[in-house]
Amino acid sequence: MPKIVLLESDTVTTGDINLQDISVLKDAVILNSTDVSLLIKNHQDVEILLINKYKITKTELDQLPNLKMIQVLATGYDNVDLNACKERGIKVFNVSGYSTHSVAQHVFALILAITNKVHYHWQMSRDGIWSNEPKFCFYAPSMMELRNKQMGIIGMGNIGNTVAEIAHAYGMDVCSYTRSPENIKYPWIESVALLDLVEKSDIISLHVPLTEDTSQMVDEGFLSNMKSSGILINTARGGLIDEDALYNSLNKKEIKAAGLDVLQVEPPEQDHPLLSLNNCIVTSHMAWATLDARLQLLGTANNIISDYLAGKEQNYSLV
Repeated sequence: MPKIVLLESDTVTTGDINLQDISVLKDAVILNSTDVSLLIKNHQDVEILLINKYKITKTELDQLPNLKMIQVLATGYDNVDLNACKERGIKVFNVSGYSTHSVAQHVFALILAITNKVHYHWQMSRDGIWSNEPKFCFYAPSMMELRNKQMGIIGMGNIGNTVAEIAHAYGMDVCSYTRSPENIKYPWIESVALLDLVEKSDIISLHVPLTEDTSQMVDEGFLSNMKSSGILINTARGGLIDEDALYNSLNKKEIKAAGLDVLQVEPPEQDHPLLSLNNCIVTSHMAWATLDARLQLLGTANNIISDYLAGKEQNYSLV
């Protein structure tokens, strides 16, 4: 059995998954995020490496001479230098599709947290505010019903289409901006230009990868064209948004609210400006991490590595 090392194990389990139940990990070296420096220090003879966001560049590869395979425990693999791996004959694999439903679900968790203010009303009940009301009900002003509202989705991969399905179930009208309109699954999704989507949408949800073209696509101009009642949701990549521009727009109430699961730098500094705003909900890059999604992620990775060890043809290697 080749030497296998799993880095950042604490990103795929909080103790709710026993990694020893994953067959390829039974004899593996398991390291947490705080211990990744031990890879180069103590495990230079690793042959199969499992990572999440750990950066693999030529520097790391030069110090891992026995490395034959990298399994990325995520869909995105921009943290791996694929060209350097190809030069060294190192196979690289990712896992796609495992978090589609989890991320789509979190999109609406953020939307409903903004529109229905469930946590706020729960806290008002716990704090006795409701108990002291002269009337039978207590509610925050201007809660919004989703039915007949316009949902704008930027990017129509699996997650974008699943978000569209949920929006449609709520009775929302759905439009999309995508460079691959052939990926739109449903005839009731209207394909529009980006500016049209920004101007007409009540809620905008981002579902594109971070590239040179999409970096900070949500800038001052984008935000200025949104409705003043508009809501921005980002569960994709933090780099899609100019965070200074978003802070200014939210702080001046130029748009209603934002729900973010990702930021440019993660984890953020405690004094990150967006964390100070009452109209910006920020969660900790956890939309993908339901138990179901993580079990699927590890199960697929286990199958990929098992096939590799069995010498089966791997047409889905990234290099």
